[in-house]
Amino acid sequence: MIKKKDKDNICVGLCVWNGEQTIKETLKSLINQNYLHQIIIIVLDNQSNDQTVNIIKKLKKKNKNRNINIKIIIDKKKRNVVAAQNFLVKKYFSKFDFCMLAMDDDIYHKNFINSTIRKLKNKNLDLVYTKYMMINSLKKKIKTNNKPLYSSDKKKIFNLCNYIIYRNINPIFFGVYRTKSFLKMLKFYNHFDKSKSNHDNLFIFNFLLNKKIGVIKKNYFYFLSKNRNEIERKRKTGPSYWKKSSIFKIFIYQFNFSLKIINSIFLSHNLTIFEKILLFLLTIISYFQKTLSYVTKRLLN
Repeated sequence: MIKKKDKDNICVGLCVWNGEQTIKETLKSLINQNYLHQIIIIVLDNQSNDQTVNIIKKLKKKNKNRNINIKIIIDKKKRNVVAAQNFLVKKYFSKFDFCMLAMDDDIYHKNFINSTIRKLKNKNLDLVYTKYMMINSLKKKIKTNNKPLYSSDKKKIFNLCNYIIYRNINPIFFGVYRTKSFLKMLKFYNHFDKSKSNHDNLFIFNFLLNKKIGVIKKNYFYFLSKNRNEIERKRKTGPSYWKKSSIFKIFIYQFNFSLKIINSIFLSHNLTIFEKILLFLLTIISYFQKTLSYVTKRLLN
């Protein structure tokens, strides 16, 4: 059983499935953090059938950093990523003031946790993230566009308009959160239709709408460039519109997402009437643009 010992301890929820090629580097980057308080890493393995679990156990045994506590859980259920992350959050995160979610191909600069938590505390924020870079299969860094960056230094309406237009979930989602704030917004991080998509966009939109966010303009976060949709398809837990025969369902699924966004906009007490109308119109325009763009790309593949 993991007990809360220090208000500055952080819990990292790490989901993995058949990650033998990347999990070692991910864990090493967390073990090597220069954070003076405890980092509790909860690894949820989704029934991997490769060497993933053995690699994690070896790293746990070799770890000599007393500030690092690694716990391995072999999931009894075959969950998709969202269900796995919700399981970790609800079962473990509430014991800690700070938390973050990680995947088996994420890599962190040694200053990632220390710098984000310091800014969270100094600026009294709910989420702090850093700029990021992609890494290709040859482990070479790829020049990555981080724009737009979201921050409470800007007016809320600018953040929300930019997010509706760009929907760039990376890197903002993979920051460090105040756990209380994360848990309050967790209701938006669930699949809301059969598409099993846009849950992350809905979550971040509502986080931008209701919470305070900061960014560190340094590349402290890296992740491997790969086809995550293909991985979810192999797990048989991914979106239902991957097949070309059902691809036009995306019109319905994107409409459902747009309704969720519009609902959040008009229920908000943090926006003026003018701002609500502006966001509503932008959401409608974005619906047609994103849907047609997605369908065209899928049909051409």
